[in-house]
Parts: sequence; C-alpha cells; structure tokens
Amino acid sequence: MKDHCGRPLERRNDERGDGGGARAAAAGAAGWLAGGASRASLGLLMLGMATAGGCGGTSYDAADFDVVLTAAGADTGSLQVTLADGGELVIEQLVVAVETVGLRACVELSARRVTDVARGGLAWLISPSAHAHSPSTPTRSGVPLVLDVLSAERPVAERALRPPTGNVHCGVDVGYRAADDDAIGIDVHPEQEGYTLRASGRISGPGLPGEGTWDVTTSMRADARADFAEAFTFTGEGEVVVTVDRDLLVASLERESTVETVLGDDLLVAIMEATRAAAVSR
Repeated sequence: MKDHCGRPLERRNDERGDGGGARAAAAGAAGWLAGGASRASLGLLMLGMATAGGCGGTSYDAADFDVVLTAAGADTGSLQVTLADGGELVIEQLVVAVETVGLRACVELSARRVTDVARGGLAWLISPSAHAHSPSTPTRSGVPLVLDVLSAERPVAERALRPPTGNVHCGVDVGYRAADDDAIGIDVHPEQEGYTLRASGRISGPGLPGEGTWDVTTSMRADARADFAEAFTFTGEGEVVVTVDRDLLVASLERESTVETVLGDDLLVAIMEATRAAAVSR
C-alpha cells in the first residue's frame, strides 16, 4: 500500500525522497530551455516545482500521523440489545470496513449535531457502493482498513496522513466502504472482501415464532463525521484514532430500532452514530 506519492504506508521511516524526481524534472527543464523556451518561462516552471509538493521530495514541513481503527466499550464477546419494540437482538459477529479518513476543517458542521435534531438527517449519507480506491492526499487517507468491532483488533495505516505542520483540524470524515482484497486486516477477515458490513447473531420478538438466527451483509457506502474533543494542531508524529464505540452502538439500536427494521440499514446507521475520533501526538 502506498500514499499519493508512491511511498510505502506500512513501514515507518524518516525518508523524504532522494530528490530523483526533482533532478529528472530539472534535466527536462534544461532540455526545454535548450529547445528555445524563455528564461522567464523556465523560472515559472522551477517555481512550480518548488511549491507543488512533488513526489520526488517533500517541499513542505509535514506531520506524520498514522490512522488507527479500533473499537471501545463493554467487551463481552457479543452485544445484547433490547430493541424499541421489546425484541431481543444478540450480535455475535460484526465486521466493518473503512476506506477513507479525512481531516476536517474546524468550520465544518459535525453530522452528530444534525443527528441531535433528527436522526433521519444521516440517511442521505448511505448510498450504493462503488468499487474503486479513493486517492490519498496529505489530509486524507485512502488506505482501507477492516475491523472486527467485537474484538480488540487495532489495524493501522502508517503515515497515512501528512498534513503541513501547524495545520489545525477539528475532526474527521470517515468513509465506510466495501473492502478490497488489499485492505489492511483482510488477511484476518478474507470473507469481508466486497462488503462494507457483515453481522450475524440471534433475534426474538414481536412477529417472530421464537428465537432464530440472522445474518446481514451490505456493500452500501456510509459517511460519518466525528469531532475531536478540541481543535488539534498537527505537528511531529502521532495517531488519528477512529473508534467504533460498542456502548453507543447498542444505545442507538435500543433507542430507534425494531425487529422489523434492525436487519436493514439500522445497523450501518448505528455504526455511523457510534463513530468517534481523537488525534494524539507521540
């Protein structure tokens, strides 16, 4: 897995490029000049090389932050949910895939505030999945991660975010997408390929003859927003930790879901509502 400049993301190092790309560009510029271009034109080209953040070397002072996906809350091996209509849901398996984690400017509104007004305000953020990698940029990771929400897994995309030093951000946008075969964690959950969410367990309640088993898979896209506790200035090295809070997930399902609706989009919406984030320096 590589970042937008082709650098490996899975190993940590302090390389900033060997300058080969810059030398090649300079050689091309010299040939261009020999072909009759004006020195003023060459000056503009060299200015662009110095300021565009090219991939032969980093032309700005950047922070190095990993993206970590994890879960928190009661660790019981399964989740027990009493639904709004009195039904009982047991979640015994819950695996999700995240493709993008992008830093968000402080002026943008958190979707959680929209949710306070109307939970349905998040529904438009769920849409059919497209099977293509999103590109990485210095402020957005396009490295896919797979997480078992009921486990202590902690998949990491190393150096996936490299914002300019001093950038201030107040949260992240998290893109839940169907997992590709090169997602970090797919080796542990190969059956996740092609799916955004997989879940299974047991259910009983109104309209059902008794307790039965259930399973849900979806490839739908879902976009969540999570605020940091306070504005964070990026410098040096650290982690942006995206957490699915199991307690918040259960609370969301108990507040809103019924036997009839819980095996639809409700699980994915609950995942979105349970998404939290923090930025931590090392």
